[in-house]
Amino acid sequence: MLGKLKQSINYNDMQEMNRYLIIKLLMQLGVCSRVELSKLSGLKQATITNIINDFIKIGLVSEIGSKNGSKGRRSIAISLNSDRYKFIGVRLTRKYISIGLFDIIGKHYFLNKYKFDVNDGVKNTLHIIENAVYDVLDKYSKDNILAIGITLPGPFIRTTGTISVNEFPGWEQVLVEEYFNNVFKIPVFFEHDAKAGVMAGWYLNKYNNTNKTFAYIIAGHGIGVGVIVDGKLIRGSTGTFGELGHTSINFDGPLCQCGNRGCLENYCSTISLSRRIKKRLASGETSNLKYDFEFFDIVDAYKNKDPIVCEEINKNTEYLSIGIINLVNLVNPDVIVIGDEMVHFGDDFLITLKENIKNRIMPDLYDNLDIRLGSKYDDEVLVGASIVAIEAILREGLLLNKISKII
Repeated sequence: MLGKLKQSINYNDMQEMNRYLIIKLLMQLGVCSRVELSKLSGLKQATITNIINDFIKIGLVSEIGSKNGSKGRRSIAISLNSDRYKFIGVRLTRKYISIGLFDIIGKHYFLNKYKFDVNDGVKNTLHIIENAVYDVLDKYSKDNILAIGITLPGPFIRTTGTISVNEFPGWEQVLVEEYFNNVFKIPVFFEHDAKAGVMAGWYLNKYNNTNKTFAYIIAGHGIGVGVIVDGKLIRGSTGTFGELGHTSINFDGPLCQCGNRGCLENYCSTISLSRRIKKRLASGETSNLKYDFEFFDIVDAYKNKDPIVCEEINKNTEYLSIGIINLVNLVNPDVIVIGDEMVHFGDDFLITLKENIKNRIMPDLYDNLDIRLGSKYDDEVLVGASIVAIEAILREGLLLNKISKII
């Protein structure tokens, strides 16, 4: 009996892996034939036929005519109906909540952002997220929304379902996974924000990162990194791999809320950058910035060569380069993408950052390293939140079960 159960479980797991592989291939190819899918996946044509027939029944795939194959043979062309089912992405940061509605290839249909004050308490923030999600569910109730992905600033400890974030009082007592799974009627999946960022880049193949060691650094309110090696996301035993912001760059530095001293995050986050600039303004130094500036005021001042801002951003760049050097020596990535707020500092920032790194690591490491900025226009972590939900639905075998309930 036990042997039959194991055999059944293994068979079901294999089915879901095959379905996941075929969806990924359909995303990459756009239009293809069953024969092409069989060759690329290594699966038998009978298996491909069964999977595609299941997908056609649930409206995930359509036959769209004929296609030329090898030796002039024609075959039926198939394509993914990427917009048939939707996923909600939610991003929680230290200052705002973003929410969007996405399809299976990461295209957005709705985006919104809500500011909040951490001093208003955890319950207030939770209610903002709840209301924002329900607004989307109500507005797009006919769009077949399958799941919700939520990204959280770190450290996010997966084994307990809690987060412990600098300047986020009270959150370490909230079991976020349990809370939201009780609130919403559709599956909710969670991930650390930097890991969601790297998942978006890899899943959508934005940075030609197939079969590479690919790192995505969040450089904003906090500093974190997500790393994928040969298609596999690294999480660590408690899920806290990638807390780059809590690596020390000064063993005699200020005490961090994490218990460490001299944490990188306390030197080069955009929050620490703002504090240093405000301190200089308060002392009477001359700048075009007003004391109540916002982040994009800093960006404009940097572009206009404001002396105080340029000096402080150069400090940020120096500190961040130290963290990246440590990352390179530990992980040896092929590609590093710098994402989040610091993307808006642009090419001058990137050139300085790369020069700092080049001067401090072995030439062979630098020569095989591609460092680039992420998107200025897309919140890659928010897109990653939807990818978290999509990946989970696909990998955990929930796709057909969820869709069958809809249709």
